[in-house]
Amino acid sequence: MQINRSVFMIDINLLPEEMKKGKKKELGVPKISMNFQLPVKGGVFAIVGVYVIVIVILLLITMKQNSTMNKLRTEIKSMQTELNSLQDAVHLVKQFRQKQQDLQHKIGIVEKLNVGRLNEAKILDNLALSVPDYMWLVNVKQSGNQLVISGITFSNVIVADFMKNLENNPYFGNVTLKVIEKKNLLEHDIMEFKLSCSIKI
Repeated sequence: MQINRSVFMIDINLLPEEMKKGKKKELGVPKISMNFQLPVKGGVFAIVGVYVIVIVILLLITMKQNSTMNKLRTEIKSMQTELNSLQDAVHLVKQFRQKQQDLQHKIGIVEKLNVGRLNEAKILDNLALSVPDYMWLVNVKQSGNQLVISGITFSNVIVADFMKNLENNPYFGNVTLKVIEKKNLLEHDIMEFKLSCSIKI
């Protein structure tokens, strides 16, 4: 066994120098390449997957926006309906106010007429109270707050008493004699007169 080992060692030692160098080179640390390439099919699938994800995200965003828009449209429609109802209510309120104003105007006219009639009644009552005996009023005409009174009597004294009564009455003032004439009526002498006075109410 020892002889064989010596022969083996001799054979190794007798190798040419070039072969020794070549073996040393072969026995060196092997170089490792770091250049990896993705398989073609795997790259295509990855790109397609990215596109699919992007499309799904865009679809979700679009659906969300459409849902929001539909909700806003519904709210706008509801608000428009409510606004139309409010406009109808406002129109009714305006009509009611107009009718109320017209009615108030008519009531005012009636009240003025009633007040005027009441004042006329008071004027006539106080005028009748101021007329002395043996005097008859022929015509009473009102123009604004002025009265023009025409009548007949038997003497100037009675006309003077009538004017005095008017001055003392709280409803009349500024009594002025316009005309007084002596006339004959059925063979009797009479005094025909016309005077004016102001109304204090």
